Amino acid sequence: MTTSLQSLLGRPDALSLRLKVEPIEPKLLQRKVEQMKGLAGSALPPEAIEILQGRIHRVIASEGPQALSRRDLRDACAVFVSPPHPIVGEAVSADAIMSEVGRTGRLSALLGLIAAYIDGFIQDAAFHDFAARLRKLLKTWRGKPVPTWLELDRTISFFEPDKVPQKIAAAVLGSDRPAGEILRKLGLDSPIRLHGGLAEAAFIAAAKIVASRSGPSVIPLQEKLAEWATGPHGGFAFPKSLPLAIDALLLPWLKEDPPNDHRAMLLDRVQGFGGGDPRTKPAGWAAVRSQAPQAFGVMMRWLTRASVFQFFDIVDRSLARDPEARRMWDYRRRFWTSYLLGTDGAPTIEEAWVAFGAEGAHLARRAARENNDASLGSFGTQEDRSPTHAALIMRIGDLVIVDWSHNSKCNFWHRGDKKAPALYQSRYPAGTLYSSREQLSHSAPASFSWQKSFAQVIEGKAFWSERPSWRLKRV
Repeated sequence: MTTSLQSLLGRPDALSLRLKVEPIEPKLLQRKVEQMKGLAGSALPPEAIEILQGRIHRVIASEGPQALSRRDLRDACAVFVSPPHPIVGEAVSADAIMSEVGRTGRLSALLGLIAAYIDGFIQDAAFHDFAARLRKLLKTWRGKPVPTWLELDRTISFFEPDKVPQKIAAAVLGSDRPAGEILRKLGLDSPIRLHGGLAEAAFIAAAKIVASRSGPSVIPLQEKLAEWATGPHGGFAFPKSLPLAIDALLLPWLKEDPPNDHRAMLLDRVQGFGGGDPRTKPAGWAAVRSQAPQAFGVMMRWLTRASVFQFFDIVDRSLARDPEARRMWDYRRRFWTSYLLGTDGAPTIEEAWVAFGAEGAHLARRAARENNDASLGSFGTQEDRSPTHAALIMRIGDLVIVDWSHNSKCNFWHRGDKKAPALYQSRYPAGTLYSSREQLSHSAPASFSWQKSFAQVIEGKAFWSERPSWRLKRV
């Protein structure tokens, strides 16, 4: 991070405290500008914008910019950077329009250019030229004064595309005030501006800052970024930047795990941003999987652990009144935890899913509510055993394994077995999870008999003694 960004993160309010909190333009004029065609909710469809842009080009080419009516000039500014044929990319027309805005001093046209800059913000040569011309136009402006925009340019280089996203990002991340409040002080003071091109560029800059951090100090930055990323209806505010956002929220935890409450918050937010649980709704996660693979791996690691511990928790609850069965179950918990965590050199559980009977499903939903953890509400249902039974479905290497609660046997399927159950199903009909040709019982747990047999199947080698991680903890 550059020295300037470090100083901004250290004292972000140094920027915003010097700016006026009132609306950037008078409310009546602001509404008028936002209602201009091509700005408020893309009032004009692309076909109409194309026709308008073509007409503007023809008038300028044949008669000059002075032939544009007041409305034509205002509308030309409104669609200045809009596709399909942005005026900003046509040097002759672009220069003519900006010169005409300066000559006439029409404030609505100037504000239209500023709105186009904010909403259509991109990083290319033509846009940088436009920004430089707009900055110069503001400094020589002879129409109604626009001091706030000049102040924004002076304090945060508002019309310098290479600088302003990073400065806005640093100000938002370093403040203890809501992101929206800081953005409004920094010129992004309407729904369009809060989600336009400049806002997204600033969000991307912030995401890159957060993704580079690690450890407990990243927690407040992630909370701020998650707040900023949340759209008005709870979805993701900047869809094109989803992989970068997921990187920022998960990559700092590649080598360590956050506190449970922060992890639960992150899982809830990222699944909301991506359209749901990636295990059951994978289509919405294709871009993240390809562009942010390490962060996606962190999410899958957490979800896998959540499924395994969810299985443990629900079985514990169902056996609460049976001490002997509970003790037998403790051995299974220790065994599968060793594979979940890769303890003592064991291979790790790569994917996991749970299927409950009716009673277990009820307990799981209640646990999700009690813990305010949406990941605990993701599971399937099984019809192979009783309503009290639960199945833990795992993938370890080439194996699909289904272990059961109570006294049911553990089932093993090897790669290529067409009868192997798929993970992440919402329902498993009878015969799906208890149909393997290789089934092993949980015999003599205290002498680690079944544990050694299971480990031999999983790892392909004989075990003459137990692993330390299989042993029950002494009380």
